[in-house]
Amino acid sequence: MRRAWRTDTLLPRTTALRFISVSATATCLSVAAAGQSSSARCPACGRLSRARHSRYWRTLKDLAVQGQAVILRVHVSRWRCRRAGCATQVFTERLPGVCVPHARHTQRFADIIHLVGYAVGGRGGERLLHRLGMTVSDDTLVRTLKRRASPGTSGDVLRIMGIDDWAWRK
Repeated sequence: MRRAWRTDTLLPRTTALRFISVSATATCLSVAAAGQSSSARCPACGRLSRARHSRYWRTLKDLAVQGQAVILRVHVSRWRCRRAGCATQVFTERLPGVCVPHARHTQRFADIIHLVGYAVGGRGGERLLHRLGMTVSDDTLVRTLKRRASPGTSGDVLRIMGIDDWAWRK
């Protein structure tokens, strides 16, 4: 039995990606896409570059489809910065709305990780996400919560401090 997959449900809602193909295996669904840019801005100096260095496949975890894990394989470009004084000589194509630089999962996957981690916690969230087809470790859930936590303002005054009980002898 063949399934008909719609591209608008498989890819994040952005113009940064162009759908290529989808293939299903027993363990996961692999979606191939490509970046659409013919140029990119250097993240260090902001200069527009049209000098493509190379291309490579970037693998990202994405939201599960019908309880089946989804791997998003994106064909992205590396670009050269031609500005003489710039410290960045080669940089990669940015995918706004899809993922942040150096991430191994999409932004919408990270949002779900954050919400489940906040509501359920580390190990419980790990079990829940595994049942939903999105395997992630409890450490990743806690790390995501810590990364997104907003620091308290320096003007806050500590009003109550609790001290745990302990025993000097048993």
